[in-house]
Amino acid sequence: NRAVEGLGFPSLKSRWPLPYGFIMPIAQVVEVVGWLIGRKLKLNPFTVPMLTMHRWFKIEAAERDLGYAPIVPFEAGWADTVDWFRDHWLPNYDKARGGLASRIAKHTEDRIDTQARGGKGASTESGTLLAKAREPVGVQGRNDAV
Repeated sequence: NRAVEGLGFPSLKSRWPLPYGFIMPIAQVVEVVGWLIGRKLKLNPFTVPMLTMHRWFKIEAAERDLGYAPIVPFEAGWADTVDWFRDHWLPNYDKARGGLASRIAKHTEDRIDTQARGGKGASTESGTLLAKAREPVGVQGRNDAV
């Protein structure tokens, strides 16, 4: 929620949540409709758990077993992440698009559309963005310690 608010969007907590038991049957109906019209629609039984699950990660085992220590403290890393999204994602956010898809960036929408087409016909822009997303970040000089 802090990232969403940091980008200038309204709080996620201000939205009316839909219970899992309500939205899953709708997703199943949407999947049948998609099958009937020959399209893979974005709301389906796979996306519901992905959108509703809570995710959090603990590093205690890595600290204890591997001697891991974060290079960047969590709060500083979180602030850097929000800054990156503000500089790189937000300029591509298409406020003019209507409907439910209006809450995501254009290049994210392109990736979803490419996936829905089965990976065929990816645009050069999407391909470039995917390649950039796969590039290692901040690993220069890390092998010096080996």
